Amino acid sequence: MIGRSNALAVAAVLAACGSVQQFRTRVLDEAGRPLPGAVLYEETFVPGDRVRHVDFTWAVVDAEGWAPPQGEPPSSLRTESRSCSLLAILVPGRLPLVSMERAPCPGTRRPAVRELRVPDPGSALPYDFRSIGFPFAQDGGLRERASSPETLPLRAALRRSAMALHAREGSLGGEMLGALDALDRSR
Repeated sequence: MIGRSNALAVAAVLAACGSVQQFRTRVLDEAGRPLPGAVLYEETFVPGDRVRHVDFTWAVVDAEGWAPPQGEPPSSLRTESRSCSLLAILVPGRLPLVSMERAPCPGTRRPAVRELRVPDPGSALPYDFRSIGFPFAQDGGLRERASSPETLPLRAALRRSAMALHAREGSLGGEMLGALDALDRSR
């Protein structure tokens, strides 16, 4: 017979079960043309009163539209039971496109290779931009990864997007700019 504390420990381990998903994404505009230089960003999180971030990954789109490029390993992203994902496509000169799953999140795996057609955002404002967890002020491990020199292109793309959003709508982008400034000061 399993005691109460052991049963709780087993339940906690089962609840935290997840996987690592690997994938490569082709990022194209509405007409099917590659969007080289765009940054594809994805994070996973467990929703709740206090959101808990699980992982993040990102890649710069190459001339053929692949993120990461075909010669590099695929992107890897950890998931957990009940985790949701947020996807942002940061195209230079455009407002960002942000899509976020809402709870309850599907437990399906994303395809190993996927294609995303990015519509011109027009005047639509991506209010889900405020939900991006990067640079993860409350999570030391993710924050350390976020501040690494390797994420400099991601930080620059997020800063450009935040500045464009803030200029368009004062309630957007400011939080991200403050978080990026704080990250820069702490390095």
